[in-house]
Amino acid sequence: MSCGLSFYSVENLSAQTLDWESFIEKLLVDSETDNSWSNLYDDLCALHENPININRTTTEELVQLPFLTPQQIEEIQAYVFSYGPMKSLGELNLVRGLDYETRQMLQFFIYCGESEKERDDFPSFKNILKYGKNELVARTDVPFYDASDVYLGSQFYHSIRYKFKYGDRVDAGFVAEKDIGEPCFNSYTKGLDSYSYYASINRLGIIKKLILGNYRLSFGQGLVLNTYFTLGKTSVLSQYTTTGNGIKPHSSTSEYNFFQGLASTVQLGKVDLSLFYSYKHVDATLKNDEINSLKEDGYHRTISELSKRGNVLNQLVGGNISFNDKRYHLGVTTAYTFFDKPFKRNSSGYRFYYPVGEKFWNTSMDYGYKSYSFSINGEWAYSAQGGWAAINTLTFRILNDTKITLLHRYYDKKYNAIYGNAFSESSNVKNEHGLYLGLNTSLFQSFKLSAYLDLFKFPYLKYGISRPNTNGIDIMAELQYKKSDNFSASIRYRNKSKQNDYTDEATNKKGLAYTMNQRVKLQFNYLLNQDLLAKTILNYSQVNEGNRVPSLGYSIAQSIQYVFKFIPVRFSLNAIYFHTDDFSSRVFSYEQGLLYSFSIPSYYGQGYRLSGIIRYDITKNLLIQCKYGYTHYMDRENNRSLMNIQLKYKF
Repeated sequence: MSCGLSFYSVENLSAQTLDWESFIEKLLVDSETDNSWSNLYDDLCALHENPININRTTTEELVQLPFLTPQQIEEIQAYVFSYGPMKSLGELNLVRGLDYETRQMLQFFIYCGESEKERDDFPSFKNILKYGKNELVARTDVPFYDASDVYLGSQFYHSIRYKFKYGDRVDAGFVAEKDIGEPCFNSYTKGLDSYSYYASINRLGIIKKLILGNYRLSFGQGLVLNTYFTLGKTSVLSQYTTTGNGIKPHSSTSEYNFFQGLASTVQLGKVDLSLFYSYKHVDATLKNDEINSLKEDGYHRTISELSKRGNVLNQLVGGNISFNDKRYHLGVTTAYTFFDKPFKRNSSGYRFYYPVGEKFWNTSMDYGYKSYSFSINGEWAYSAQGGWAAINTLTFRILNDTKITLLHRYYDKKYNAIYGNAFSESSNVKNEHGLYLGLNTSLFQSFKLSAYLDLFKFPYLKYGISRPNTNGIDIMAELQYKKSDNFSASIRYRNKSKQNDYTDEATNKKGLAYTMNQRVKLQFNYLLNQDLLAKTILNYSQVNEGNRVPSLGYSIAQSIQYVFKFIPVRFSLNAIYFHTDDFSSRVFSYEQGLLYSFSIPSYYGQGYRLSGIIRYDITKNLLIQCKYGYTHYMDRENNRSLMNIQLKYKF
């Protein structure tokens, strides 16, 4: 199986109109950046390449699939225990609590294999080397435009990934990357720009997991530590809202939001004890040898960007202890982080309560209880500089096909967590109070309704908001229709309105005004024939700010995917036309990429974009993929084209 183009076998194509990447696309309704989701996408690619044996899986394996709720995981395991191993994936229809969309998604990440449990003995080094699987993925990007002449490196992008895996016991690999414009193998850089490595072993005696190298952390709801991904407002509708997945290797090309050192989880009965230590240089913008802000984009293309490379040492040490029973869990997390330079004190403005100093600590307690019809979970946290943060969620079912979610969060303006990342309207866990109500229900047999209402308030100043106690409201509703396996459709409406600084153009008077951002998305998925899958998407956006003339925008996108019957070649074609009044009414459109490649470009102005991907499976273990994209603007001179070439070899 491969996830490079969202393609699958001809048999699956003829039976499905939903590819697994559509899951990411659906959740990104409330995201304007792909940063927080790139790690999730990378993990799903790896799981798509190495699917889970549903007949001998564990809770730890299934929890990696973010569209599964704990209740659904429990029902899957109960079915296999009660009725024996599944003979085919068609038996998913018999599992209680799995709706159509969840069953479709599962088929991309699981298979029905032998049911015998593996021996608990850790494999010998000889067997690990003999039976382990290797994967090598190389990629280069060739831009057909002149990059900025201030860049110190070539216009080409390069990356190479190596992964070794022995079942679910051993996982190791490395990633090397150079972005467009970054120097390599010259006086500025001895090799490529960034390197990442990791080695992980699982279930070695009482050691549940041990990682050496680069890793990610996520505990509780993310108030103290979460370098995985942020639960968006739409994702809460489709899953239980716990984000804590413990420790995990960092195997993506992301150059931020991970740790470097040693992490381990020890299992003592129903108690898990996780300990971690990280020693890592990070990029920062300095002023008078003080940290003004951490630099998160990972670019080192100019003298200025290179001067910020690894100029601050960051150490992290801490742990988590959790008690896990079948129905409930309780955990405590504590983390200390140290920098060799202090964060600058801001005497005024919205940054007044931002981190100050060199040393920080956070501690929290998280809890949860679940049953098939009811669940409650949350986390309470406290930071060294004062300030509390809390998030609590209540979810319950009405009948089998209706779920209601109530979520409350309270993030004090004084609360600071350097690596905290939790459900919020803002980009950080601070200065926000909010109440969220979500609904998921099936209407008749062919319709499904998802909706949420989120009320939020900012007690203190924020960027672009120079007065305290501002508020906003976010409403979303989506209706999905599916009559047959050959056709599905959906319509989504979202309206977000919140206060921002505003200057009246007629009177030049400054104050606050509501900015209302409305978006409508209409999508059709259909099979034109057995081998041809097509998708049509229409987007409309309207932004109203005070008494100004509304800013309007729209886009029309069409994509097709085709699998040849007699030759191992597959291709995808995508086209989008966009027209917006300005940047504020820009439209977002998820675009398919190569393996481990994830993109949500935004478009504004007037123009169109064309892209195409072709994949050729040379052998069972060797494939090559190529993508070409061209963006043409009708209102300015900024046309660009780019070719991506990728080679994957398994051995």
